[in-house]
Amino acid sequence: MRSLLSLTALLSLISALPAEETLSRLVYSDQTTISGTVSEIDTKSETLTLTSPFLKGETQLKTDSLLELKLNLKAEIPEADHHALATIAPHFEHPMQDTIRGRLIGVDADTVTLKTWYAGQLKLKRSMIRGLDIYANAPSLYNGPNSLDHWVTPSGKPADSWTLKKGSLISRSRTSIARKIEIGERSKLSFRVQWRNYPYFRVSFLANSGTQNYPSIGYTLQVQQSYLNLNRNGGDRQRNEILGESTQQLRNQESAIFEIYLDRRPEGKNAFAIDGKLIKEWEGTDDTQKMGEWIIFGTQSNNPIKISDISVSLWDGRVPTHEESAEPEESIFEGMEGQRIDLANGDALFGKITKVEDGLTSIQTSLGNVTIPVSRLRSFQLHPKAQPKGEDEDETEEGEDDKKEQEPEVLLEEPRRWTEDVRAWFSKGGYVTLRLNTLTEKKITGYSQVFGDAEFDLSAFSHIEFNIWDDDLNEERSGTDSDW
Repeated sequence: MRSLLSLTALLSLISALPAEETLSRLVYSDQTTISGTVSEIDTKSETLTLTSPFLKGETQLKTDSLLELKLNLKAEIPEADHHALATIAPHFEHPMQDTIRGRLIGVDADTVTLKTWYAGQLKLKRSMIRGLDIYANAPSLYNGPNSLDHWVTPSGKPADSWTLKKGSLISRSRTSIARKIEIGERSKLSFRVQWRNYPYFRVSFLANSGTQNYPSIGYTLQVQQSYLNLNRNGGDRQRNEILGESTQQLRNQESAIFEIYLDRRPEGKNAFAIDGKLIKEWEGTDDTQKMGEWIIFGTQSNNPIKISDISVSLWDGRVPTHEESAEPEESIFEGMEGQRIDLANGDALFGKITKVEDGLTSIQTSLGNVTIPVSRLRSFQLHPKAQPKGEDEDETEEGEDDKKEQEPEVLLEEPRRWTEDVRAWFSKGGYVTLRLNTLTEKKITGYSQVFGDAEFDLSAFSHIEFNIWDDDLNEERSGTDSDW
């Protein structure tokens, strides 16, 4: 009887423990990982309180070398008639940009108001919003890789041929690795590739299969030392060579950032760049139909490659490596006051949004006032432009012929950095930067110059990065050349 009681007690104890898949996980710079539930964080003492079924009682841990907190919380996201996505200005030239999504319920001269399920109403400082886009369906963004979950290989077992270390996929054979990543109508796909000795790899995107090394539909970029080849296989089975040329850019280096700008509409312009340098532009392709959702990476030699910083973000349709000048189609708006407003059907107008109420947008234009449902909007400019200098300002001694008309500058503020900043990644893509105040089992509170103090439902996030401005820890976070 005694042994039976002991077994019963043991089973009762096990059933009372939380399921391991529901626990959060702390990751430190020395790759120490601890699973449990964080009940409190003290930013002043740089400590946190952790409870874990594997530890006795509450445990105090330091946060000065904490990289991230991986969360396993489930959220119930309500349906919405539209989805507004605000892209925030970067933190003092840092390449990453916050994105905040919700329903657009207000716009005035100083703020843009979004109603969110995870933080209530957020009044965003208009001068810090770089762009505002409206979608009928929730936009899917991606930043990773964060795990081998959802990645597949032709053999079906990624761990046999690829490893994940410090946010990088590392090849162990010539077997490719793939996952589904949604790429919207106008998107930027970017990723970093590192290699040894010389680059010899391929990347496919908008592919129709993740279990084929060479899918029948999609784009395939092949890098063979100094030779670049980019092909498109459309849904009509037609093959187009977009690019086939040698470049000296990849010589004498062992890593590069590849950027692909896609406007999938038939009239859209597309571009390919390496390390910010434009390599090729193309247009006249319709990628809205019969293309796939897979992205595939593979090496074509025995030398390993490392894939990191994979990102799918929204794109405004302009290639940033070009000198930005007034677009020809905007000439019809010459002399009109306000900002350009693009509609979901491709139409555009120039005016001023005066009110957003009950799902309707009131717009004042020189042609008359109009009312448009928010769900019919696609994007609109938020910032007036500074007037160019007058003819008598900053004149050169060379005379009138040497005067150059200055392009007006967009008035855009950049949020400042705080030592206590964390980067909270949304489960549906994108992230928000907060000066952390408190964190409990269900809530996280913090401050941002963009929206002030706010409280967020922790279930909205997949993971939270700490010490994000610490260069030494960021090297540990992203990996080094020795991490192969």
